[in-house]
Amino acid sequence: MTSKFAAVCVVLLVLCCFSHDQNVWSHDPSTSASFAVYAKVILPLKPPSGESHRVVESWISKQLRKQGKSDHRAVTDWVRLAEKDDENSKIWSAMVDGKLWGCPVNGRIGDRTKDNKVKLELVGWSPGGAEIKGNVIPTVLGSRRIARVDTGAGDDGGLAYVAIVVVPASTSEKTMNQENAADSSK
Repeated sequence: MTSKFAAVCVVLLVLCCFSHDQNVWSHDPSTSASFAVYAKVILPLKPPSGESHRVVESWISKQLRKQGKSDHRAVTDWVRLAEKDDENSKIWSAMVDGKLWGCPVNGRIGDRTKDNKVKLELVGWSPGGAEIKGNVIPTVLGSRRIARVDTGAGDDGGLAYVAIVVVPASTSEKTMNQENAADSSK
């Protein structure tokens, strides 16, 4: 209980410290480095039994259960997405348990909208691409969302999910994975 309270306090402190600049970040392209967008690929598969595996955070599990997906498994750690003008970030090799699931996935932050949001470009998934819903997220620190990816392969074989979160730019991937491992152990 104490660790849960401490985690909530840290999150609130971070949000309070950065909330006064939120509008500045979204209107001024030169300050895009003030926030970072991270992505994690989740598949509707059972986690491997008896093995250590990547963490699925509680907020992700809760949202997927609401969508009727009781089995879900993280196949990547958190990956920071490149800025619009940078080369795509390599998000996932498309390998699950040594088998090819589809095509490798790359991504980056795409266009900014007038209402303080960014559209994420998530490419790959299958030879024909994929239909992605939910890949637009507010540039407000702490924003999080789950995008649904449909490769068109039919049944659940072609579905994937991408968890997306907006954090301060100074956050490293190592820190993201450590903080989220603590979140899911509660």
